[in-house]
Amino acid sequence: MYEGQYLPNETYNDVFAKMKSTVMSQSPAPALKDSIAVPSKGYAIIKFKADNPGYWFFHCHFMYHLATGMAVIFKALFKLGYITESFNENSYLQPNRVTLAQFNSANRNSNLCARNCVANESPKTCYYRLVAEDYVTMGPACGNCPTNTADCTASQCVVADGIEKSIKTFNRMLPGPSIEVCLGDRIVVDVTNNVAGEELTVHWHGIWQRGTQYMDGVPMVTQCPIHEGQTFRYDFIANNPGTHYYHTHTGLSKLDGLEGTLIVRNPKDSNRNTYTIDDPEHVINIMDWMNTTAGSRFPGLYNGQAGQLPSTFLPQGQGRPKPGTTRAAPPPYKEFWVKRGERYRFRLIGGMCTVCGVEVRVEGHTMLLIATDGADINPVTVSSVMLFSGERYDVVINANQTGGGTYWMHFRGLAECSTPETEIYQLAVLRYEGTNQARPTAPGYRANFSPQGTIANPQNASCGTNQGGVCVSQLQGSVPDTENVLRRNATFNLNFQFGFHIFEANRRQDLYNNGQYKRYFVAPDQTTLTSWMNNISFVTTPAPILSQGQEVASSIYCPSNTRTGLPTCPANTGEDYCECAYVIKIPCGEIVQIFLTDA
Repeated sequence: MYEGQYLPNETYNDVFAKMKSTVMSQSPAPALKDSIAVPSKGYAIIKFKADNPGYWFFHCHFMYHLATGMAVIFKALFKLGYITESFNENSYLQPNRVTLAQFNSANRNSNLCARNCVANESPKTCYYRLVAEDYVTMGPACGNCPTNTADCTASQCVVADGIEKSIKTFNRMLPGPSIEVCLGDRIVVDVTNNVAGEELTVHWHGIWQRGTQYMDGVPMVTQCPIHEGQTFRYDFIANNPGTHYYHTHTGLSKLDGLEGTLIVRNPKDSNRNTYTIDDPEHVINIMDWMNTTAGSRFPGLYNGQAGQLPSTFLPQGQGRPKPGTTRAAPPPYKEFWVKRGERYRFRLIGGMCTVCGVEVRVEGHTMLLIATDGADINPVTVSSVMLFSGERYDVVINANQTGGGTYWMHFRGLAECSTPETEIYQLAVLRYEGTNQARPTAPGYRANFSPQGTIANPQNASCGTNQGGVCVSQLQGSVPDTENVLRRNATFNLNFQFGFHIFEANRRQDLYNNGQYKRYFVAPDQTTLTSWMNNISFVTTPAPILSQGQEVASSIYCPSNTRTGLPTCPANTGEDYCECAYVIKIPCGEIVQIFLTDA
C-alpha cells in the first residue's frame, strides 16, 4: 500500500513514479492491510494477488456512505467450499466472558478455546451462540448504577456512556462476546436474530474465508439475510492470525451495538519476544457512539441535528458522556489493569462507523507497534496511534513507570470530530496493580500528554521529513513477500474515484421528483448527498449472487463499457451518476493494483 495527498499539478504518473522509487524499491516485505484510510483529497494504492476465489465486497467502511452506495463487488472465478463435520454443541459451547483465571488455566485437554496457544497443538472446535435483540443501556439490569458502581458490572447491564438509550446487542453485551481462538481452530457460530422486524448478517472482519466464501456475511452477496426468529450457522477455519472483529453488515445496526471482537492467536508469533502478557483483558474495541439510534440520523435531520457525528467514543463498551451533556452522575471510566514490570499486548480495534477517526495515547507511556490489521510488522516505537473505521493496531505497553499508579488513556476524535464545535473524546484508566490512586481532574479534548513523539498512521498521510508520523507504507511486514507481489507488474489495473453527488438546494426537484426515490443523506452542513465510486452508486441485488446469481436479472447489473469491458453507467441518463449493481470480474491469479482517489 502507498498513500499520500496530491501536490499541486501532480498526476497519476507522478504518484506511480514516487511509489516505485520508495516503497517498491525499498520494502522487501510491505505491511499487509485489509482496511485503509485514504487521505482527504488524496490517494491510496493497494496491490494484491487475486488468489482467494469468491465474491468479495469492496466498500467504504463509513456506514452512512455505504448505505448510499459507496461499494463494488469483486468477482474472482471460484470453487465453492463447505465445512460439514458435525459436533456435540453442548460440549464445545464457549462462555460469553472468559476470566483471566480461565484463560491462563486452559490446556489442550479442555474445550475452552480462549487460551495461551501452543505450537503443534491439535486444533479445537469453538462453538458460540450469538443472540441479536433490541435492548437498552442503563436498564433494570443495571440496578443502582452509577451510584453503586458494583451494579455497573452486573450481569446483562450495559452501561455505554451512562445515558439511557435503545440499542441492539449480541447476548446483552457491549461489545458482544469476544471470540478468542488459536490459529487453525474451527469457529462455529449460531446467530439468532431476535431484533424486531429487521434482518441481519454477520461479517467476520479480517478473516480471509479461504474455501468458505459462503461464510463472509455480506447480504445478497454471500447469503440471504437472517430474518427475525431465524438462526444461521457460520462455520469456518481461523486460517489467518491476528486482531479481528465481527459486526452486522445490514442496515445501520452496527452503530447501535451489534459488533464484537475476534482474536486469532498465533503460537509462532514473530513478535512474541516483545511482550510478556497477551490476554482477553487487554483487547480494546473502540466504538463511536450516538445518544440517538442510528436510524434516527438517516437519511438525517435537516432542521435539527444535521449530520451523523457521534456523541462520544466507547473503549470496550464503556465511558462517560461529554461534559455538559447530562446532569446525571456519570458511570465509572473503563479500567485496564497492569502489573509493574510486565509488557502487555494491547489489541486496538477501530470499531467505529462514522467518518471520525480516533487517536489513542497513554499518559506517561510510549507504545511499541507490532501488528496492523492482523499482520505482524517489524516493531516501531510510537507515542500515539490513529485508527479509522475497520483498522486494527496491536501495541505493546511496558508497565515500567514508578511514579504513581494510574494513567489516563486518551481517545481523541479526528476529522469532523476535531473541530472547535465538536471536540469529541473519551477517557479510560490504565491502573497498576496495588494502587487505588484517584485522578480527580480529568483532562479534556486538548490534553497534551507526554511523551510526545511519532504518530502511527497519521491522518492525511503526514509522514514526510519533520512531520512526526509513520505511515503504513513505511512499515515493514514481518512475513516475507514470497509472491513478490509488490515488485511484479500489475496485470489487472483499476482506478477508483470515490465521492458524492450533491443535490443542489436550488434543484430539489432532482431529489424529490414525483415517482423517483433516490437515496441520500444529510451532511452536517445540511447538504444532501449520495455516495458513489466512479460515478456508480451500488445497489443490492434481489438474491445472493454467490449462490443464486441466476435469479438476478441482467438489467440490474451495470452495463459494460465496450472499450474497457468494465462496468459503467448507462448512456443518456441525464445524470452525472447512476445506480446499479456494480460487479467487476477479476481472473484468479492476476496481480491487481487499485488506485483509490478521494474526489
